[in-house]
Amino acid sequence: MPRKESGEPHSLEKRVNRFCKTLESRFKLMVHTIDESYTSVEADQFLSENKVGWEKRKKMIDMVAAQLILEDFFIASSGDAESRA
Repeated sequence: MPRKESGEPHSLEKRVNRFCKTLESRFKLMVHTIDESYTSVEADQFLSENKVGWEKRKKMIDMVAAQLILEDFFIASSGDAESRA
């Protein structure tokens, strides 16, 4: 779930919550949200630090950001207080 830098809800929050409720209702599964702020920035930094060139990096940023989001989800689900940061 995106958040503003101030921590306030993003303008898309209502739409995201409505979509989550639709998914929960349709598939009878619990839907979790997670703050994905700055994951693209982190992904770009990670790729840059690992000497991935710009052309390849810009193709991989979303994929790496998705991995970071999933990692945060698993950490939060496990009840582990530690995060990737």
